[in-house]
Amino acid sequence: MQKSMIIAASAAFIVSGSVFAQDIPDPNPVQNADGTLTWYTGNNTQYPVIQDVLDACSDGDEVVVMAGQYVESLSLNRNDISLRPATQVTLDSTTGADVDSWQEVIFWNPTEGFNNDNGHAILAGSNTSNSYVGRPREFKQLANGSIVPNTAPFGNAAGVAEWEPLNSSLTGATLTAICNVSYTNLGSINAVQQGLSATGNYGMTFWSRSFDDVAVRTNGSNATFNYCDMTSQNGFGGGVMVTGATDATSFVGCVVRNTWSGGQTSDGQPVHAVTIAGGHPMFAGCQVTGNQGGADGIVRHTGGEASFTGCLIDTNSSPVSDGIYKADGGAHATFAGCTIQDNLSRMGTLWFDSSACAQDEYMMLTDCIMNNNRTVDNQYGATAYCTDAVAGRSPLIVLDRCEIHNLNGAGTDSGSIWYEKDVESNYFPDYRVLRDISNNVIERDSANQNGLVGTQANDGGSLDAIAGDINGDGTVDGMDLAALLANWS
Repeated sequence: MQKSMIIAASAAFIVSGSVFAQDIPDPNPVQNADGTLTWYTGNNTQYPVIQDVLDACSDGDEVVVMAGQYVESLSLNRNDISLRPATQVTLDSTTGADVDSWQEVIFWNPTEGFNNDNGHAILAGSNTSNSYVGRPREFKQLANGSIVPNTAPFGNAAGVAEWEPLNSSLTGATLTAICNVSYTNLGSINAVQQGLSATGNYGMTFWSRSFDDVAVRTNGSNATFNYCDMTSQNGFGGGVMVTGATDATSFVGCVVRNTWSGGQTSDGQPVHAVTIAGGHPMFAGCQVTGNQGGADGIVRHTGGEASFTGCLIDTNSSPVSDGIYKADGGAHATFAGCTIQDNLSRMGTLWFDSSACAQDEYMMLTDCIMNNNRTVDNQYGATAYCTDAVAGRSPLIVLDRCEIHNLNGAGTDSGSIWYEKDVESNYFPDYRVLRDISNNVIERDSANQNGLVGTQANDGGSLDAIAGDINGDGTVDGMDLAALLANWS
């Protein structure tokens, strides 16, 4: 009798031979050919709590998150992990063609309930070598030496789930290589390669929620955040916080936007649009845009060395702060091919105290454009305000073939396009210059549009440039080799 009741109860949940949505796919996780697993998590899966899977998965696994908003404070501390959005295929109403893209996933730092007020939407810890968050990497390389092109499955028709087996009765799915890049300019890269959802937003977004937390926190991490959106819900909170002397997190194609942070502390560190406290983080092709800051600026750099390549820092406002990018305590950075424009600060767009830096630890700008940056008095510091307390030493700032178009005037009597107070310093000469600064040597690349959040161009160089011409001067020479070796990692 009892057995009959159990059978009857089970049958009540089965309709026409189908099972719960939570049982799809079955099995979950899915076994991959290389021995790793793909876990399907989030809404309508048997793993609705993503953190449970991040704790249970093994090195090399792939964690796929279904579309939706998740109020979780995630902690990632696994090597070789891919944490990515699920794929989707939508029908283009104009062309009638199926278009591949990512589902839209948002992580929101909780302030109530369990596991609340951790200060971040995601934390990448020290055990994250070769782990990717956002769009997957082009190749998957495991500790056992296995290297295979990374693929993501897309249904052949709109509405077909990515886990449907190949050649199934439901049309099936196709495997698209993430590294299958075929384009003539950046505008022709498809949504999958740009990490976009069907709505044109990033596939993976991280929200901060209050004055004293950030969207993304890293501590001694070696992870990569690839094509992610980092912003604050309701306008409050910071974007990124990097901590730890060994931190080497890479941020590729990410946007930190529309945050408001006044330097309130989280775990002993000030909250800003970007906080860097030690380590060697890298930002490549990123945007820091539309942020509001308090007394310590938009990017607060208090130690370690950072690298910015092909980045856009624009339309940020911090009129009570010494600078938009404020660096001291031995902190220094390299900017290569970046555009820094339309920012407002109190004393200098780049505020740099090199007193605690070693003799060879420079704030280095090469092939950068500084355009229409302002200080509150419009008199000096539109590019940088620099100081150094070491006796007999000038501030350690170097500008190499940069171009400055600011609101201060047409230039000096020497014919330079610089205004003599664009870089304000407590020592003469005001700044060190390597290669000559020539007008119009760096051209804007109007095709280099991110197209993800906002419409600002990322002036990281034209795709039509001569092969090997890294610095964009029209020739391939020793300077290109020097630039390559300087950014070698």
